[in-house]
Amino acid sequence: MTETQSQSGYDVTGTVRSESKITDVLAAGPQYKDKAKFAVVEDISSSDAWDSIFQATPFDYVVHVAAAIPFSDGSLQVGFIKPGVER
Repeated sequence: MTETQSQSGYDVTGTVRSESKITDVLAAGPQYKDKAKFAVVEDISSSDAWDSIFQATPFDYVVHVAAAIPFSDGSLQVGFIKPGVER
C-alpha cells in the first residue's frame, strides 16, 4: 500500500502501537524509510486515540489496513475493496 501511494505522489503516514514497531516496520521494508512517516497510537480503544494525529496533519484520505493485502491481479478493486466488502 505504501509503495502504491508514494509512487502516486501521496504522503504516507502509518500508525503503530509503539516506537519499537517503527523499527520493526522499517526493518521489514527499509525502502520505505524516506517514503513514510509514522505516528504512535498506543491505545486504539481510547475515544481520543486519533485526535492528535488528525490535529497535527491535514489528511486528504485515510485508508485503514489491518493486515498485509496481496494484490495478485494488481487491481485495487478486485484485490482490496471487493474482498473487504464481501466478507
